[in-house]
Amino acid sequence: MVVEGASAVATALEPPPPMRDAGLVEVDVRFEGAPPVMRVPKTRLDADGCKDEPLVHDAVKVDRDGRVADAIVWLEPPGGFGEQTLPPPPPLEIHDAHCQYQPRAAVTRPGGEILFFNESGTLMNVHAYRGEDSPINQAQPRGADPLRSTHVTQETGIVALRDDVHPWMHGFLVVTEATFAGVTGDKGKVTFVKVPRGRYRLHVWHAIFGEKVLELVVPQEAGSSVRYSPGSGPPPENPAELDGLW
Repeated sequence: MVVEGASAVATALEPPPPMRDAGLVEVDVRFEGAPPVMRVPKTRLDADGCKDEPLVHDAVKVDRDGRVADAIVWLEPPGGFGEQTLPPPPPLEIHDAHCQYQPRAAVTRPGGEILFFNESGTLMNVHAYRGEDSPINQAQPRGADPLRSTHVTQETGIVALRDDVHPWMHGFLVVTEATFAGVTGDKGKVTFVKVPRGRYRLHVWHAIFGEKVLELVVPQEAGSSVRYSPGSGPPPENPAELDGLW
């Protein structure tokens, strides 16, 4: 699978061997209009270990051409996922660097191991939410060994990451059985190769702009354009991230 501009975890979700009538699918995600303007969160300006780097909030990354980064994309095959057997993904690394989660958006499979790294030089807290459940809530001192967890990925769905010490910090993880999944980078694209023929549901999820679901036929349709606009979102998994930040 080729995932343009995506985080390394996307390469873990490798497609099956080439099949007859397999196709290439390119997903282009853009925002039409003026996106929300990001600023430095006011609570960051007073936080020890974070205030020395006045970085703007990373919730919205849209370039001048409207290309959207950090949109999570996956294909749901005809008839759903069934009982397919997929290899376990390699561990997914999530770094707390400069008091922001990096990557902010990621994708993995059920049962995948997550490694949380504290590289911000201050006490951090890893708190994950899956709906009303909280599979991990643990402090991570500066210089501590990585936290390892598989509890976060035991079920499919969307996992929201928080830091209770630094409330502006948000991260998101989609746990899916999809063979074809990835995250858009700065060019706003994800490209899947060797997609078996059939009718798919294309899911595109963004933490601020919400979810779009489109029908896609492979191999007839080689590309799909997904457009967000002012008023899009937020998704129910992240209803109020930007409220009161500035």
